[in-house]
Amino acid sequence: MTAIISPQSVGIARPLGALEQFFSLIDQHRSVHFAMAAHIEGRTTIPAWRIALDALQDRHPLLSVGIERNNGYAPYFRTVTNTPIPLRIAENSDKSSWQIEIAKELMTSFHPEQAPLARAVLLHGKNESMFILTAHHSIADGLSLTYAVRDTIRALSGEVLNTLSLTPQQETLVQALQESPNGLRAV
Repeated sequence: MTAIISPQSVGIARPLGALEQFFSLIDQHRSVHFAMAAHIEGRTTIPAWRIALDALQDRHPLLSVGIERNNGYAPYFRTVTNTPIPLRIAENSDKSSWQIEIAKELMTSFHPEQAPLARAVLLHGKNESMFILTAHHSIADGLSLTYAVRDTIRALSGEVLNTLSLTPQQETLVQALQESPNGLRAV
């Protein structure tokens, strides 16, 4: 008998920064999420992709959050455990239909309060696959999603991924750079 694991909210990860709030607010009226695709050559298995996505989620804390708002307070990321990144296997697809799958992903909204704010599609073939990773813009930008795809492929190849710390708000990063003796300085 298989045990059913229900999602558990484990607490506030951190408040959203100004840019994250901006993307969250825009998303209430018009989707601003995006997708990244990768063509993978070689034999893989669907269970291996599931394991790789789980490793990716373990590495990146923001891949386990939803956005909550309480009584007029600023929105915050809430970490939710036992919520794997959804993996949809595209039926009757070949590698050339990846654009159609990305279009489907971009037309499908996220519900920000439901973690995780990412999902994946796999067009799986015998000797090659197309992998599509989609994320809500409040948790990722183009560069970070590129790294997430890279990390998924690293995990798929058997590499063990170290867990990263929670990404701070952009304002905190900018302030740290300005205060660092070796960081960027405002001119």
